[in-house]
Amino acid sequence: MKTNQPERPSRAGFSGAEVVIVTAIVVIVGLLAWQFYERYTDSQIETNTSESSQAPEVIESSRDLQRTADHLQDINLNGELDTSEIDAALE
Repeated sequence: MKTNQPERPSRAGFSGAEVVIVTAIVVIVGLLAWQFYERYTDSQIETNTSESSQAPEVIESSRDLQRTADHLQDINLNGELDTSEIDAALE
């Protein structure tokens, strides 16, 4: 015996509320992961820069200065290169 009740539509799929809740959870987890990543990379950069903050060794012997002056004299590009400061330092 058949009743005259209308058929219910199938309830396959997700409702709008479920989609919103899952999207919100994914966004929150993504933001937390991004914040952790930013803090981690910032601390790594600070660690790396603090270890390599030493200035390179500079040798200032008169022989090195004379070599530099001679080299600058050889590569005098436009004939306008002034080596008077180097000459004064050598004296």
